[in-house]
Amino acid sequence: MRRLAAVLGLLCLSACQRPAPPARDAVQPAPPTPEVVPAPPAPATAPAAQPEAGKAVRITAPANGEVVAPGQPVTVRATLPQGAGSALVMVDDRAPLPLENPLQGLLLADLTAGPHVVRVVALDDVGVSTEPGALALVEFTCGTAPVRRSGFNPAGPVLTVAAPYETVALPESGEVPLDLRVDGCTIGEAAARVQWQVDDGEAEWLAEYPSAEPLSLGRLEPGKHKLKVWLSGHDGKPIDNGGMARVERTFTVPSAGGAG
Repeated sequence: MRRLAAVLGLLCLSACQRPAPPARDAVQPAPPTPEVVPAPPAPATAPAAQPEAGKAVRITAPANGEVVAPGQPVTVRATLPQGAGSALVMVDDRAPLPLENPLQGLLLADLTAGPHVVRVVALDDVGVSTEPGALALVEFTCGTAPVRRSGFNPAGPVLTVAAPYETVALPESGEVPLDLRVDGCTIGEAAARVQWQVDDGEAEWLAEYPSAEPLSLGRLEPGKHKLKVWLSGHDGKPIDNGGMARVERTFTVPSAGGAG
């Protein structure tokens, strides 16, 4: 009997020391949530360089993107940079018009239906200013809904030819001045070029802008002449930009007595 009791005691002690089996439905604890590190802020984009206040042309009318009824006159108004004596207005590829009173404005009464680009360029004591901010442009539409000029990027390139146009006022040298401005591209040997041609003559080109010397078409015979000025890439191919990188017009060289 004593031996049987000892065996039973050992069996009970062994059973008590066994670990209990895990429950089938026991819920396992979730792994710890990893710490979320916020991404660094994106670097700010540097704003494009802007002319100083008071040193840029501002077109106050028409507004950029404005839509006017077909046949309705449009008044161009602007504020000019400090020191600018006068300005010119150019609509699309038309010849320049003098802006005698920028605040009162210039009335345009013969606009066709469709998109238009109007430019105002300030003049200094030698002609069209080459200073940053001396030219401003806006797009507007004569119609019922806004329409963009096909292929045109307002950022450029834009070629502005202020002279010659209509009847030329000849300087004492008797040479016809070529007064122009280039915006939105670099002019240089490895970049774009300014090229021009008078009548059927040989094309000439400018590989530096602004030019160190005033540009001239030379001495021309009295009478009407045709001028072509355009921008071309370093490969010689013309740049278009919706027709805003090319100018074609006629002008008149007066006779010695001043008659056209």
